Amino acid sequence: MSIIIQKLRILKRVDFAAKFDYNFLMDYDIVYSARKTIAIKVSNGKVTVCAPLDGKRGKYDRLIHELLEQKRGWIEKKVREQTEHIRSLLPGLIDFSKFYLNGSEATIELIGGKHIIVHEQTIEMPRSCTESRELFCAALKMAYRAHAAKMLKPELDAIAERIGVRYTAFGVSDASTRWGCCNDRGRILLSWRLIILRKELREYVMIHELCHRKHLDHSPRFWSTVEQFCPNYRQLLAELNTYVFLNNYLKVIPTQ
Repeated sequence: MSIIIQKLRILKRVDFAAKFDYNFLMDYDIVYSARKTIAIKVSNGKVTVCAPLDGKRGKYDRLIHELLEQKRGWIEKKVREQTEHIRSLLPGLIDFSKFYLNGSEATIELIGGKHIIVHEQTIEMPRSCTESRELFCAALKMAYRAHAAKMLKPELDAIAERIGVRYTAFGVSDASTRWGCCNDRGRILLSWRLIILRKELREYVMIHELCHRKHLDHSPRFWSTVEQFCPNYRQLLAELNTYVFLNNYLKVIPTQ
């Protein structure tokens, strides 16, 4: 798989690391920033190369390639360890042998239609699903997102009423770095991947974001408000952090 250069949400494919062939669910990013050295990070099974801004025209391509080759054993070890962590929490997720909803394995029903449809605890999949991995992932993500849009809003409304706040708009996001967000205008976005997790974890994220309608910061007053409506938020937050890898689930960059 090729390494992807990511800068300001712009993806550009380069071919100097085409020989790398890790699990296709994992992105390989090059992030340019105001730094002087090249570094490699592996987090949640994802490999990121940090490079100086002046390398955006390929200035450091050879050095990056050599560094990846030099660190290949370490990279593979880290990816393997983190992948095992994923498998211990959600077995079968990576190889698509199992799918999850509400924190448990979903039931798969083979149908004669053409579209994947996600229900509360069941996923309908066409018998003749012969698309490429990329097309399958795109179709599955679309189905997950459609169900999330219908499922998350009523839950959010119920919690907003309990807390006594209102939000101005709601949307489902495909964010890679956060489960949810609330801006100063009261718009709340929630990751569609929350429907994979158990309800208590989803509710914590919703409480967190709705409490920003009272305090648009992470001050002691904010956390005190969160604790008022979610007394065990610390335990839920710690558990939620073990699922950070899900933020890369079904994020597939098409090969060329």
